[in-house]
Order: sequence, then C-alpha cells, then structure tokens
Amino acid sequence: MLCLWCALILETTLASVARVPVVGPSDYPTQANLTSAPGSTESSELVHAWSDFKAQFAKTYATASEEDAHRAAFSVEMDRLAALSSPTQGLTAFSDVLSDEAFATRWLGRKDPAPRLEAVRRWDGTCYACVRFPHLGGRGAPPASFDWRDHGAVTAVKTQNCGDCYAFGTTGDVEGVWFLAGHPLVSLSEEAIVDCCFEDEGIMKCAGCAGGNQENVFDWIVQKGGIDSEATYPYVVPKRKPHPSNCRRDLLTNASFAAKIGGWYQVAKGAADEDKIAEALLKAGPITVGIDAITAKLKAYTGGVHAPEECKHWKKLNHAVLIVGYGTDGGVPYWMVKNSWGEEFGEDGYFRLKRGENLCGIAEDAVHSMPPNASSVPSSAKSSVPSSAKSTVEYFFGSA
Repeated sequence: MLCLWCALILETTLASVARVPVVGPSDYPTQANLTSAPGSTESSELVHAWSDFKAQFAKTYATASEEDAHRAAFSVEMDRLAALSSPTQGLTAFSDVLSDEAFATRWLGRKDPAPRLEAVRRWDGTCYACVRFPHLGGRGAPPASFDWRDHGAVTAVKTQNCGDCYAFGTTGDVEGVWFLAGHPLVSLSEEAIVDCCFEDEGIMKCAGCAGGNQENVFDWIVQKGGIDSEATYPYVVPKRKPHPSNCRRDLLTNASFAAKIGGWYQVAKGAADEDKIAEALLKAGPITVGIDAITAKLKAYTGGVHAPEECKHWKKLNHAVLIVGYGTDGGVPYWMVKNSWGEEFGEDGYFRLKRGENLCGIAEDAVHSMPPNASSVPSSAKSSVPSSAKSTVEYFFGSA
C-alpha cells in the first residue's frame, strides 16, 4: 500500500511539473558558466560569424546576459564543427542551444514505454497498403528505392514547440495508415495528444510537453475511438515557455474524429530486424521509430546521408520520427526520415540516415498503427504464413 501511495504522490507531482513552462529567461546560464573549447576566444571572426548567424536565423534574445550565454554555446559549437569537418554537419538554427539537456527538453521528448505484461502483436506480413495500391502485394524483388511522399501518403513537415516529438511521430504514422485505407490524406492533431492523452492517461504514459511514446498514444487513440484533424484541434503550444492546454473534450467525439485506427504492432525490435522495416514500409506505409538524436548530433545536420560513427554506440532512444522511404546515394543505403523541426531543418524538414547498421538505434523500436478495418483487408493482400511461423512472436513476414 505504501508503494502505491508513493507512486500516486510521484505522479501528481510530475503532472504539475509537466504543465510548468519548460524554460524561462532566468534559467539561462551566464557566459561564465559555459566552458569554451580551446581556441574559441572571441575574435573578429567569431563576432562576424555570430552576427551572420543571428541574421540568418532571425535570432533575438530577451537580455544581454541571455545573448552572452548563447554566443558562448555558439562558439563551442563552431570549434566542434571545425574539428569534425563533417560533410553532413554545419551551423543550423540550433547552433546556439545551451546544452544537450536544453535541446532535449525543447526539441525531443520520446520516452521508453513501460514493459508490457501481454505479448506485443507483431506484423504478419499483411499488405495494408494494397487497399489503395494492390501491386505492392507482389512477391518480386522490392524496388531499389521507394518514397511514400511520391504516392501521397505523407503530410507537410510540421514543427514541434516542446518535448512532444512522440505526438508528431504518432500522427505521421496514423496519417499514412488512414490514407492507405482509402481515405483522403488529412493532417492530424498533435495538440489533442499533448492536451488530452496527458489528462486521460497520466504522466507515466503521456506527459504532455514533458515527453511520451507512440505506443501509449496508439492505445489512447483506440480507447477514445479516433483522433481529430489539425484543422479541428490546431496546435497552439506556445514557442516561449511551452506547455499543454486544457483538453477540449467537446472535440473528442466520433462526430469530430478525422481518423481512426484498430491497434498497433511491432515492426522491428533490434538491429537484426532493420532489414524488415523496408518490407513493412512498402506494404503498410510510413513507420514511426525512436532514435538517439543526441548521439547523432542531429541538431547540426545540414544534408546528405548522415552516418555518425558515434551512433553505432547509441545510448537512448530520445526522439520519435517517421521513416517514409529508403534509397541509395553513391552506393550508400539510407533511410528517408521525416522530422518535426520545421522545413528549415536538414533537407526540407527531412534527414537521411545510413541504413543497415542500426545507426542511432533506428531499428530498436519501430512500431506501426493498423487501420480500423484490418480484418476486412482482402485475402490477396495477406501473406501465406506457415502455421509454425504463426506460433512465434519473432515472425514478421510471409513465406518467401
């Protein structure tokens, strides 16, 4: 009983924190608190670079001390990039972020789901995309490259304003599933997730602006019966001191829902499963995954096939994103990934990550929603699955 009360007290305390603005001007360290790398003494070169950076990214700061802190962080980042000399990294709008912790609070937000007692459903090879694109159900060799943007299954790039990447990873996944089930493509509401999943499920499952994961949100959407469109329930998380709003329960009705799902399943759960993501991508649509964006130094990504050596030893899946395609560039295989940091990031809001090495943990937790009428998918779209394979949770695909 004592542990139960402890858990309730902890959840209540954390819930109050989740609604508190993430960071304010008084939280910024002074320049003296930041240690610059050797050679980062302020020079005329740094002065000009800082001035150009502020102009390029329309940077403004509330106080002189706040600007000093960000300029110091910018100087450290310039030194890091100069020493690295990477073709995929450079100065970006995030080059003045004070720390990895500050960046994670504002631009990441994925948390690992709690262990489940029940067995997690695995993809059985069903071609859910065959409802709209029957030819994808064939057993021939998969195409060398594929991109769901070319087939109308991906909405425009969006911009998160707090630690709610998990909401964007979820909506991107469901948007594709709903479209491939034969419905119009519609942009879905992250705000409904940030506001209402938080209030309904509690801080341990959906923490509003303080993080969450796609699996719990999928469960919440099934429980509610659907999710609203962006137009009906727009994103209003403020950029300055971001926080959730009170849930608009008058909008959580069957009459207002723009899309529904019938559940979710695991596509990949480890490095050995990475090659399976491509087949599921073709047959079931864009797939949401977790990655280690901090180790990847994703905030410095400017374009190209990103292959950070450090990401072979990823540490934590802290960011939720959406794989929309794959291909090869100069002999290097890659995943095409939709991010939620605006169109100014990377390659028009996307990044490419080297495929086949489980970089940044991209194959550690790939999950996907399923259409509400999954049981009515044409039998021709379902794989011929050996009975022995059906009995194991490790089975993903039909027989070859």
